[in-house]
Amino acid sequence: MADDTQSSKPRRQSEADRTQAATDSQPDGHHPTQSEPTASTTSHGPADKATLEHLDSGVIIDEEPFLLAANLYSAGRFGAVFSHVNLRANQGDLVALTGEAGTGHTALLLALSGRWKLTSGDLTVNGDTAPRRIRRHVTIANAAPAVNCEDFHTIAHLITETRAVTAGEATKTGIATWMERLEVQPEPHQTFALLPRVEQTLLLIALGAACGTPVLAVDDVDAGLSTEHANRVFDALRLVADHNILVLASCVRQDPPADTVLTLDQPTTQEKA
Repeated sequence: MADDTQSSKPRRQSEADRTQAATDSQPDGHHPTQSEPTASTTSHGPADKATLEHLDSGVIIDEEPFLLAANLYSAGRFGAVFSHVNLRANQGDLVALTGEAGTGHTALLLALSGRWKLTSGDLTVNGDTAPRRIRRHVTIANAAPAVNCEDFHTIAHLITETRAVTAGEATKTGIATWMERLEVQPEPHQTFALLPRVEQTLLLIALGAACGTPVLAVDDVDAGLSTEHANRVFDALRLVADHNILVLASCVRQDPPADTVLTLDQPTTQEKA
């Protein structure tokens, strides 16, 4: 069974409909065992605005969220990678996927981005269900080893590469704006690997936010960081979400200041060689 880990209320909440999630149903034909990694979800946002407006009339409107995950399940060679994942999220939300190493949070982050094959379950992002179309809505700032930054690259090279892979969607002005917003200003000639860990993470978030997609995914946002530096990163993620971007962030911290916390437990060895 999964833990129900509560997190603190975020400092600011977007005006978008807040995330709701349920974890009470399973994929058809799948019966989880004690050893499988499971997920539980906790929401901290207010009730759906449309629902509140129609309580008096007795009419409840259930608008489809920007991202809807239903009963996601993925199996590897050694068992379940993650199972019974249900999630509802909108632009402007900050969603944290928390769990220790081996609980599948990186795989789930990739799956929600259309970059990890599902065994069963349904995923819809902005009305699209095909993985190749879902990928168009999501920028992955970091998800090693699948999506990672070369240590020897300079900051200038990373900026040039970001502009190239987005076909100009990420502009020099846009990147500079996000770097200023997140208060990360390395010199162009500096090598990425030589930056402090917190600045590496903030730089990747800034580059990802500048890409202009409605969803930003970031893996291991608090890995190797002190509490002070981790709080700085979560402040940056909140700022990104406040610009009407749905932020998906995996972390180790059990009480992340997010609108929704999806907790993964029971580590598995499914991806070991």
